[in-house]
Amino acid sequence: MPRSRRHAGARLGRQARELSLAVPQVIAHRLNRMAASGPLPSRQDQREFTRMGTEKVEAFQQSWVAMTSQAWRMQQEATAALWQASWTGWSPWVPWSVGTGAAAVDGAWLSHHWMTLLSAGLEPLHARAVANARRLGGRRR
Repeated sequence: MPRSRRHAGARLGRQARELSLAVPQVIAHRLNRMAASGPLPSRQDQREFTRMGTEKVEAFQQSWVAMTSQAWRMQQEATAALWQASWTGWSPWVPWSVGTGAAAVDGAWLSHHWMTLLSAGLEPLHARAVANARRLGGRRR
């Protein structure tokens, strides 16, 4: 399997693992902060609580943009491969092409591109969660 395909799966796995460690730390810190602040939070607490909401919206918007861009690139690559197949009769990157090894190419092409798409979507969420875990005092590498 080409290195770039292994890399896509490894990157997605790393992001998921780091998210699973960072998110509970951030949630615990913020819930404790909310409980400690009581009914009249300080200015610093109010800023943190406001930041908590706005950064989620920003991260999810960035995630959608990243996934849309990646899906667009996938579509362009598939279209280019179709054009190549129409001129040469076969293309190694067309998952539905007729030819030797088409079934193997199908699985590899789709899994690589779906992992890349998911990784692109997780990247903004991952970056925010890990940065918040570090900033709020959580233990991260």
